[in-house]
Amino acid sequence: MNITKLFRVALLISTLLLSCTANAQVTFNLTVGWNLLGNISSAPIDVATTFSNSSKISSVWKWNKIASRWAFYTPSMSSADLATYSSSKGFDVLTSIASKEGFWVNAAATAAISGPAAAGVTLTESDLAQGWNLVGSADSKTPAQLNQALNSSLGAAGKGIVTTWAWDAPTSKWKFYAPTLATQGGTVLADYISSKGYLPFTTALSATDGYWINVGTGAAPVVVPPIPVKSSSYANAKEMNIAPYSLPTEEWVQHVPSESYALADFQQNGKLTMVLQKPGKAAYANYANPRIMSDYSDASKIKFYSRETESSKWVDVTATLLDDTTGCLQARKAIVADFNGDGKPDVFFVCFGNDGWPLPAGVSPGEYQRVLLSQPNGKYKNVLLDVRCACHGGSAAELNNKGYADVVLTDIPLPSTYPSTLNQQKPFMLVNNKDGTFAAPSIANLPYNVTSGNYRSSYYTAELIDFNGDGKFDLWLGGSRDGVGKSEIYLNDGYNNFGVQAPIILPVDTATVLPIDIVYKNGKVYVSSYSDDFTRQALIKIDLNTLSFTTVFSHSGVFNTSETTYYGIDPYYATNMNTWIVYFMVYNEQIVPTESAYTIALPL
Repeated sequence: MNITKLFRVALLISTLLLSCTANAQVTFNLTVGWNLLGNISSAPIDVATTFSNSSKISSVWKWNKIASRWAFYTPSMSSADLATYSSSKGFDVLTSIASKEGFWVNAAATAAISGPAAAGVTLTESDLAQGWNLVGSADSKTPAQLNQALNSSLGAAGKGIVTTWAWDAPTSKWKFYAPTLATQGGTVLADYISSKGYLPFTTALSATDGYWINVGTGAAPVVVPPIPVKSSSYANAKEMNIAPYSLPTEEWVQHVPSESYALADFQQNGKLTMVLQKPGKAAYANYANPRIMSDYSDASKIKFYSRETESSKWVDVTATLLDDTTGCLQARKAIVADFNGDGKPDVFFVCFGNDGWPLPAGVSPGEYQRVLLSQPNGKYKNVLLDVRCACHGGSAAELNNKGYADVVLTDIPLPSTYPSTLNQQKPFMLVNNKDGTFAAPSIANLPYNVTSGNYRSSYYTAELIDFNGDGKFDLWLGGSRDGVGKSEIYLNDGYNNFGVQAPIILPVDTATVLPIDIVYKNGKVYVSSYSDDFTRQALIKIDLNTLSFTTVFSHSGVFNTSETTYYGIDPYYATNMNTWIVYFMVYNEQIVPTESAYTIALPL
């Protein structure tokens, strides 16, 4: 073959390769939960066409940087319903994602979604307005390199990059870069990142990644994007990959340990705020020990606390978030999810009622449930629901990928005439009306054979977790006493029915027969249980495939470390309130208590 022919062949091959590259489609590889993506094509993305699969896509969001508001889409709504819903929330209806725009996708299942043809567009000064910009590009630069490349043109336009942010989905943390901190040299930027619990943003983004750029006119203050709320209360409590934390140390909290606390970005400032509820005196009206009564206020109440860093003291910020602080008589659990579909965390308090037996004359068991719903003004509305039960546990999840969560509650039979909402005194479901209110309690989707029996043989707790990786939440129920423990997984049939298949019966530790908490990670189930007299606790690790198990932690008696001092020295608390760890979670590939006072870390 002569030189001319070789040249022609090479030219033909190059042309074909360039043609294939130009026409190659971008693939968005989604993980369950929030994914921050970008459009690197010169063509817009048709949202309804690209993200039409409601079994995989919960919602899609884009930031309107001109109007400073969100545009929203969900495949689970009709066009008319979507327009009505978006208008009611102050959103735009999201129909298209332009070239170089970033966007969020809340995925219900892992998926590979085909996007438009890749064009390799890059950012210019004109793409960035002052304020927040959610962008995507094929620059393939680190934030430092991007800032260097754009600095001259941005400066000529009187603008400058203040901060750059990317979302790390596996750890649910922000990656952060600030040019003004980086130019100070030394460890200034690294120290700031560490103090805030962020991750360093030092690597170039992939072509499909989206990222935030905050543009100012000079040395503007660092502003942090909100932490996204996850699609289940379990994930919001146990999959945030946050270090164990302390509880507030003010007198109001200190003497009466609480089961009803949770963390989320309630202030929408990129920091975790704590919501906490304590019972009033009436919750324990018939306890004989007079000392405990002096530590309860006359009325229960809800409070919010914030802190600057993980080592800072908690500061009461209730007044900035909540006007009506009325709480339950006794809240057993605080579950965080998005109940009104605005992308912000809300709180459902699982309320139990009076826990002092026998009940005072004229007092009925149980109480009405309560929810805190986020409002456009940044505060929360305290809503008392028309649902009464002696509910001990509960869980919430976006079962239909709708962007708003449904709730499962465990209602305990009590030894008294009981005005139960269902007259079932068993686990039941509250289906969301798409606005944070709920339809009448129902047991239609739950296993027909799940009965609580009596007070001494009840389901105490529930969690909604995807155990089999099909993108659907399954139901775990735990509880019982009197020597027989119950720990059961009811798989979702794909239509949010939990009673079609026979349950997976998990083993229970024979010495601590009351399963009360669960963590799931890498095919292993960790179940925490304590004894009928509340003096012993164990955590067992279960292989979900073989159901074999090992005990990875056990404890008997009072925790004689900082917890005893923390909760006060009165013998009543030492013997009755400080003999078990309430909640466990995952942190840095370890199982740890949520509270930092318990210095326990168990490898996965």
